[in-house]
Amino acid sequence: MKKLRDTSAKIGAYIISLGIPFTHIFGYIGLFVSLPTQFEWKNFKKYKSLINPILIFLIYLSILSIFQSDRILAFKSVSNYTVHWLLPLLLGISLGNNAKKFIKIYIASLTILILIGFGSAIGVFPCEFLGDKIWSEGMLWCFHHHNALASVLVIAIPVAAELGGLFSISAIIFFAGLILTGSRGYFLTIPLIIIGVLAIPFREKKYWKKYIIIFTATILAICSIMLLASRPRQRIESIFTGDWRRDLSTESRFGFWQIGLLALEENPVFGIGPGQLEKRNDFIEKIKQKGFEIDERSGKIVHLHNFYLTVLAENGIIGLLLFLWIIYSLARKIWNSNSMGKIFIYGYFAFLMGNFFDSQFRGPTGAIELFFLSGLIMSLSAKTTSTEKSPKR
Repeated sequence: MKKLRDTSAKIGAYIISLGIPFTHIFGYIGLFVSLPTQFEWKNFKKYKSLINPILIFLIYLSILSIFQSDRILAFKSVSNYTVHWLLPLLLGISLGNNAKKFIKIYIASLTILILIGFGSAIGVFPCEFLGDKIWSEGMLWCFHHHNALASVLVIAIPVAAELGGLFSISAIIFFAGLILTGSRGYFLTIPLIIIGVLAIPFREKKYWKKYIIIFTATILAICSIMLLASRPRQRIESIFTGDWRRDLSTESRFGFWQIGLLALEENPVFGIGPGQLEKRNDFIEKIKQKGFEIDERSGKIVHLHNFYLTVLAENGIIGLLLFLWIIYSLARKIWNSNSMGKIFIYGYFAFLMGNFFDSQFRGPTGAIELFFLSGLIMSLSAKTTSTEKSPKR
């Protein structure tokens, strides 16, 4: 039985590490294949300070779901968090000493994806494949929404930089890719990411010269992309000139945030119910009367372009407090795990910042990667971390 669990875990991890940069479908397949591994009691016991808050949050949402008029939407929300948070975390922490291998596979696969995106930008590859965008509207999409891609890159940059060697080149490629996504919410996290990368040579003084080179190359890459790519440059300039206020995407966010306040007024303690925003078109009519415009391409409210406000609106103050408990517990586990965790934490906080302007925590893109990588990093044993020879940088 143990051999079967170990085999399923490795197969699932290979599928996710290689495939999820391209599509979240591989994430679902990998999690399904590795399902026997994800409920080992020893993992629940070892990581109970992190897993318990997630389980309590899911139980709370399940109880709320029972009392909703649309229980299908409600329990869909519960399953969403289970699949995008709990399962990839449990898979990651089950991989033990194999974890670093899968981290490297994931970074290599993501690097290939971004290089394909660069090729699409210059016309070497098509800009669309099977209906999915690779390069569109002057921005990098790479089979995802451009903001979701940015969320993945901010957590991957510190990991690639910490791995060192050829992976340092991946870190530079990811920086360039982050600019090309045109995601203004994640542009604001770039200083934090740079600080995270620079923290490595200060911790390992032996390698500071190489990291100065990496840092310089990264800044040059960022400046070059800003100068050459008109759409990302315009979006960066809009942050400083104030032109962002006139964008429909920005105005929509103000409208969505007003919807969050309406939902909070309706039920501040328990919220309007998990997943219930989708059916509340009356909120759209109310904010239109207040003069707000909303980008209604989906025809329904999926989220509020602010994950914290989305949780507050749907699950109330209690739900938000439980979520804050989760992100605190995860941050603490990451920081106390090992040397890679102390670098990854910068990408983690960048991800948290970006979710003030979008909802990548809902997943799939962003959330599965965050929790899977977190699990992998935490599962690196203390023995491996302390005795392993430092990689050539």
